[in-house]
Amino acid sequence: MKTITAAELDKKFDDGEDVSEYFDWANARRINWEHELVELELPKDELAELDAEVARLNTSGTVSFRPGFVNV
Repeated sequence: MKTITAAELDKKFDDGEDVSEYFDWANARRINWEHELVELELPKDELAELDAEVARLNTSGTVSFRPGFVNV
């Protein structure tokens, strides 16, 4: 991970440059983020729509399909 001043980071970001190399993604976390396992029964087509929406949103979480369960 490279180091940079806040002003330099702001300028790069505002100029549309990729600033991801300045962040320690291995230790990134969401604060005040709680998750919970939810059981859903969905028709296959709705399950496919859910999977497509998760992919479209490019979420950092995962969706895993198990018989009777969807973990989002």
